[in-house]
Amino acid sequence: DRLFDAVIRDPDVWDLEEPKLILSVMGGAGGMDINAAVKTHFSEGIVAAAKQTGAWIITGGTDSGVMDLVGTAMAKHDKKRE
Repeated sequence: DRLFDAVIRDPDVWDLEEPKLILSVMGGAGGMDINAAVKTHFSEGIVAAAKQTGAWIITGGTDSGVMDLVGTAMAKHDKKRE
């Protein structure tokens, strides 16, 4: 409980509401060749799912592959996280 309080509930760390769900998105960090329409649907869908469920989305944090796609989606479609 102390770790959860220190990391998740501390407004100085994240400044976000406590998550009701944590989604972990893992995948390849290599270059991905994805159709633009699929990228758009994925981006809008994952952000909508996170907002509707009160979820946080956790990735490996690299700036490539699916993790970059998730980060770009959150930055573009979820203005609370700017």
